[in-house]
This record gives sequence, structure tokens and C-alpha cells, in this order.
Amino acid sequence: MTVQLAAAGPQVPSTAAEWGRVRELKLATLARDPLQDRPEDYPQVRADVVMSWKRSMLARVDPWETVFPVDEGFVPKSRLAQVAQPIMNRLEDQIADLSSWGFLADRGCRLLTAVVGDHPQGRQ
Repeated sequence: MTVQLAAAGPQVPSTAAEWGRVRELKLATLARDPLQDRPEDYPQVRADVVMSWKRSMLARVDPWETVFPVDEGFVPKSRLAQVAQPIMNRLEDQIADLSSWGFLADRGCRLLTAVVGDHPQGRQ
């Protein structure tokens, strides 16, 4: 007897087309009033991602900002950075051909590590 489990919701995008659709939905979200956004409005995107977009907008994070403060003297030596590095390496491989990026920050919002896909300004 084979038991099949139902998917728990939207899956993490795995193709450039799927990531493109998530980007389109994110742009639609950014154009709306964050107080009106609900995860149910975006069934194709995981609820925690939609809530992250909403929290960022409510915190007045500028999604178009490209200049970020850098602490050149900071060296991540935390256990979090060590444990997360294999995951970040895998993410880097997964987004290599996408214009996407990911990062890991500590409780102090210091950037521990970042991975960048195929984006001309990403490595800057």
C-alpha cells in the first residue's frame, strides 16, 4: 500500500519561470497598501513569504534601495554562520542563473553571508 502525502502549500520555486512569477506577485504586493495584504491573496506564494513582504513594507523598507551600510571590520565567527554556510552554498547553486540573491543576518541585523545569482550589480 502506497501512501501519498498532500503538499502543505506552495513549494519553493525551482525554475526561472516560477521565480519570475513570484517576482511579479511581489511587485503587485508592493503596489498595494500593506494593511490590505493577506497571504490568502497570493495562494501561489508561501504565507511566510507574503508576511515577510508585508512586514518589510510596514517597517518602511525601501524595496528599490541599492546602497547598504557595510561594516568592513566585521568578521562573522558565530555558530550560526558556520552551520548555515552549507545551506548558503546550496542556495548559491540554485539561484546561479536567476537575478536573485539571498543573505543571512544575525540578531543585530549584521550581514553574515550573502549569495548572488546572475545579477550584474549583485556582487557589488
